[in-house]
Amino acid sequence: MKGRRVLGFLLLTFFLIFMLSGCYDSIEVDDLAYVIAIGVDKGTVDMVKVTLQFALPLAMGTGGEGGGGGGGGGESEENKTVYNLTIDAPSILTGISMANNIVSKQINLSHTKIIVFSEEMAREGIGNYIVRLSSMRQLRPNTAVYVTRSSAEEFLKAVTPQLSTNTAKYYEQGVLVHERVGATANTQLHSFSAASRSLGAQPVVTLAGINRYETSADFKIPKDDASMGEDNNINHLEYKAGEIPRAAKNKAEVRGLAVFRGGKMIGELSGLETIFYMMVTGELRYNNITLQDPHDSNNYVVLNVKKSRNPVHSVEIVDGKPLIGVKILLEADISAIGSEMDYQEPEKASILEKECEKYIKREIESLLYKTSKEFNTDIFGFGNKIAGKFATWEEWEKFGWLQKYKDTSFSVEVDLVIRRPGLTVKSIPIISSEGAEGK
Repeated sequence: MKGRRVLGFLLLTFFLIFMLSGCYDSIEVDDLAYVIAIGVDKGTVDMVKVTLQFALPLAMGTGGEGGGGGGGGGESEENKTVYNLTIDAPSILTGISMANNIVSKQINLSHTKIIVFSEEMAREGIGNYIVRLSSMRQLRPNTAVYVTRSSAEEFLKAVTPQLSTNTAKYYEQGVLVHERVGATANTQLHSFSAASRSLGAQPVVTLAGINRYETSADFKIPKDDASMGEDNNINHLEYKAGEIPRAAKNKAEVRGLAVFRGGKMIGELSGLETIFYMMVTGELRYNNITLQDPHDSNNYVVLNVKKSRNPVHSVEIVDGKPLIGVKILLEADISAIGSEMDYQEPEKASILEKECEKYIKREIESLLYKTSKEFNTDIFGFGNKIAGKFATWEEWEKFGWLQKYKDTSFSVEVDLVIRRPGLTVKSIPIISSEGAEGK
């Protein structure tokens, strides 16, 4: 009996030795250098120029010397809560390994929020880079991917958050802009990797840029009058990243989408076009659309448009050519009325609904044909629905959807219902001083 107890004690001690040695390869948090953003440009002396943006936890906790201030104009200040390291290397992964020889701590990518490619790199092709990055264990599949119209190095330097002392949190909140605004999409590492290798869809990437205005005195109308839509429908979301007329210390901004065919960028969508892209894909939550008042051409009506139900897509093959039907189901609230028209009346509200439906239909048709005729790339994923019409994978592969997309015809239907006219119960005309004196 005593021998069994001794044997049991020895076995227990033996197993405890292995359990207590489980942290032999542990690394202290203070020994790690956390990369929160990666920038990739075309190299100067080698293949690529890699910029690693490291978080400085102590500076983030205190706000640094350049963060936490108000908006205002003037030149951008250096972000004291991060440390940027740029290095030329034959590949992104090699650049990260080379950086490990420079920084005193071990580089860790598990908290990387965004990966930014320059437009120059994107137009030459970034598909292979994305595939390699998506296979890394430390990088999370939902890491956001941006394409910047400037260099990636300069874009990361331009990031100087004013309402947050945590740059990593700023990136996280920026990725969610598509939910609040709808003028860009949530493009991630895994979604780009999957779409770039798909036979039925092509990828898009969030478009980023550096704002060019220093003060409000520098504001000017673009040469192509990008802020004015057809029929004088003003919509500030027509701008792309870097074009918004604003004056602020933080020069970095995102708006619009970079359109890809395979792994190469072939074009851009403005913020307004991105809203209609989100309508077609069913990802739009809500957004304000400004329309010319159908009863008063000198005034405008602002509608808060949101998705009522998921869009309905129908696909057919007619004489070997695709025919795609798109039905968009929306509802809207009246946010603001510039005229004295009483849109609380159902008859007048119906006229406004029809005007908005006509405007949205026209813009969606324009976008669809732009992607098919000009870009020849299916960024909506219509091909994934057409694939179900083929009995075997070999037949679907032989059909060559991505080559046939340019021959696609579209039929668009928009159903919009105004649910709420706003807080105004009844529109009352404004009495001018001349009118009051006349009475």
